[in-house]
This record gives sequence, structure tokens and C-alpha cells, in this order.
Amino acid sequence: MKKLLLFSTLLSFNSLFVLPLEAQQAAGQQQKRTQTSNQQDLRGHVGQFKDRSPLPGATVQILELGLFTKTDASGNFSFSKIPNGKYTIQVQFLGMLEEDEQITLPSGPLQFLLKENSITLKDVVVIAKEQRKDGATSTVISRKAIEHMQATHLGEVLQLLPGAVVTNPDFTNVNKTSIRQYTGDRAYLGQNTSSLGTSVIINGAPLSNNANLQAMNTVTSGVLAAFSTSSGMGTDMRQLSADNIESVEVIRGIPSVEYGDLTSGAVLVTTKAGKEPLQVKARINPKLTQFWAGQGFDLGERSGNLFVDLDFTKAYDKQITAYSAYERMKGTAQYSNTFGQDRPIYTNTTFSFGTNLDDTKVDPDYQAEQVINKAQNYNYEFATTGKWKLDQRFARNINYTLSANYAFQKGYQQRLQTLSVSAVSQATEDITQEVSYLPSTFLNQMWIEGKPLNIFARLSDDFYFKNRIRYTPHPIRGRLSSGCKLWGRKNH
Repeated sequence: MKKLLLFSTLLSFNSLFVLPLEAQQAAGQQQKRTQTSNQQDLRGHVGQFKDRSPLPGATVQILELGLFTKTDASGNFSFSKIPNGKYTIQVQFLGMLEEDEQITLPSGPLQFLLKENSITLKDVVVIAKEQRKDGATSTVISRKAIEHMQATHLGEVLQLLPGAVVTNPDFTNVNKTSIRQYTGDRAYLGQNTSSLGTSVIINGAPLSNNANLQAMNTVTSGVLAAFSTSSGMGTDMRQLSADNIESVEVIRGIPSVEYGDLTSGAVLVTTKAGKEPLQVKARINPKLTQFWAGQGFDLGERSGNLFVDLDFTKAYDKQITAYSAYERMKGTAQYSNTFGQDRPIYTNTTFSFGTNLDDTKVDPDYQAEQVINKAQNYNYEFATTGKWKLDQRFARNINYTLSANYAFQKGYQQRLQTLSVSAVSQATEDITQEVSYLPSTFLNQMWIEGKPLNIFARLSDDFYFKNRIRYTPHPIRGRLSSGCKLWGRKNH
């Protein structure tokens, strides 16, 4: 069997400068400050609204500066040496409603009391929310909106985007990302291009479909095949279960350079992590059977948290036949922990495995063409991401990501071909003789096997500054992010 090889490596250095000017009031109108320095330590506490008990491990961010921290066992957090000014503090915790608060430094200790994210609460948003991020349009879809929609895979979640075309659930065809909508006779070409140019990032680790070579002769047939394949497109959304998703952020257009390798936008997925009670879900209808179970465990004060889940889904193309079906099984284990106190490292490590079987069998009531199409995908993923909070002048946060994805893919298609009858002559001179006929039917079979391997590594440094330039009345506050990325892709 002929093997197809693809290997590409890209090393890039990315720098992003954001220099928003913030006008300051005239000296005579400035309020009296409680300290002489133009920087201040920011402290606060995060607890539950119902009983004010602390929430250890809650995520606290200063959006304008890109700073990130987590609360300790008592629910307390702190940021050091923050320039005075106006900021947005965002607090998140698994199973709780996100809270954003505008503050002005200098400020006293902050207090955040989070409410439980329950669909029975009043004013719970169950649609996507628009916002601006790094100059691009961003849409955030919350966990509760996903549960309200009862989505079965990530592709259905994206139907909550403004202007998205709502379609019936379909598991028997490749589901492509739909950030940009295309219409017309050749709309599938635009959808393929948009899908290929959309980066799907899971917990900071991007997914890549560039090494997928499950296609026929690309010179004569393009990337088409009778069996199900996403070669030449983006990630197949059917492979990503929606039940273990905490939130989805969709950035349309060209976002910050830190996301890289995209032309249409980015889909940022955050999965469930941390301690959470056992959840079991089941969906059964004439075309779909799905079971999902997940639970988060607290391994101890210094041992971190472990969240595990398992998903099984089987779907049929039509209610009246069981000979065209899709089957998915996916399991995930996600470990999160914080190491150190003075300069903590927040780490998140995920291992997952999955099988995706797309099968069309011969209908015993219609065996004329003996059509069989099969697509098998066995996938193994490892990813670890983290932030090292140094709080140094030129190294506030050191971010890292390392991921590896290996899959075994097998495609098979079969059809009984029927052609016109043609005679075969072996005469070497003009003569009249009896000849035989070629068979008018033959069984056409094709196998395509691939073993794509994708490796990704990223290291970046985030810091900010605030300086006053001579002869100018206003200070300049900026945020700088620099780093490098490494991609490795191969199919053997």
C-alpha cells in the first residue's frame, strides 16, 4: 500500500502591542490618594452567595492587563504592583455564574459572592453574548445556554451564534465549523475554506486537521471520498461532545496574533474541571441514543482536582433503516492543581481517547450495488497548559502549552460497478472471428489508512507597563505579549 507523508514545522516569534491611552484628570481635579506610589496591591475574597462560604480555586482576572490568579483555600486572592487606573475584574468558578466588576485603583479589599449557575434562577442568559476582544468581535456561550439547547456536539453549540443557520441535528455527515455562512450553488467550497481557516482551541491547545489525508486522488477527485472524511476541511465537530464544555468563546475575523494559524476566526473551548458532583445524562429519540456521565473529585488540599467523563453516542441517518449509522465513544480525564504559594504555577493536564465509527452497510433488501462505506477514527490526545505567576517587571505571567494528538484512521468504500458490454479482439490483421466480451460488472474496493500525528508547543510572556512621556500630560499604559510556537505534523 502506498504511504502518504506530510511533515511541516513552523517556528514563529509573535509580539502584540496594545497601547490604549487613558486620559487622566487635571492635577487640580485629582482625588487624594491613600498612598504616594502610583502602584498598589489588590486583594479580595471570593465566596458563595447563599452561605458566604469560601470558594477555593476560583479564577480571578484583570482583563485589561491580562493578569490571572486563583483563590487559595480560604477564598482569598491578591495581585501585586498594579498601576492605578480603571480595570475590569472577572471572577469565574465551575458551576457558578460569572461576575464582572469595574473598579478604580487605589481601592480597598474586594468581595465577590457568586450565585449558583442554575437554569431555575431568574435572568439566566441562555443565548450567546456579544463583546469586543483585541479589536475583533467575540461571542461567549455559557454552560447554561449549552444545557438549555441540549446540544450533543460542538457544531450544534455554534448555532447559538448571531446569524447562524439553524439546522436539524445530523451525525451521519461531517459537521464543519460555521462561523461564516455561505449560500449558493457552490456554497460547500466556501464552507470548506471557512472551516479550514477556523482554529478550534481546547483549553489553550489547538486542534489541527492538516495531517488528515483520508481522501481519494486529489488530482482527479479533490478531497472527496464516498466514506465520511474531513480531509481538506477543519475539525469535525461531531468528535467533540458538548456535555463536558463549560463555556465557548467564538472570535470572528482575525484575532490576536497569539492564536495563529487561522484565516476565519477562532473557537475557544473551556471544558469542565475541578470538583463537581456526579452527573448522568441520557438522550433517546428515534434517531439518536446518547449517554454521558461526569464527576469531579477533590484529591486533597495540595493534590489538586480530577474531572473524568465518558460519552457514548449512536445516531442513525433515517428512522426507517439501521444500515447507515454513526457511533462515538469518548473519555476524558482532566487534572488541575496549583504548585507553590509565593510564585504559584497553575497547571491543567488533559488526556482523552475517542473512537468515531461512520458506517454504511449493505441493505439486504437492496443488494444490486453492494454499497459499503466505512470510516474509522481512533484518537488519543494529551495536553498540558499552565501559567507561572512571577510578578516580575518584565515577566508577570509565563504561559506554556504542550499538546500531542495521534490518531489511526481507516477509510473503506465498496460499490458494484456496472458498465456497458464491450468486446475484446486479439486479432493482428483484418479478419472476421468470434470474440469474447468483458464482464459488464465488477466490484470496486478502496482502502485508505492514515496515522496523523500533531505536536504543538507554545511559550509566552505577558507583562504591562505605565510610563509618563516627557512633554505629554498623560501617561501611556500598555500590555505586551511575546512568545514562540512550534508545530509538528506528520502522517505515516
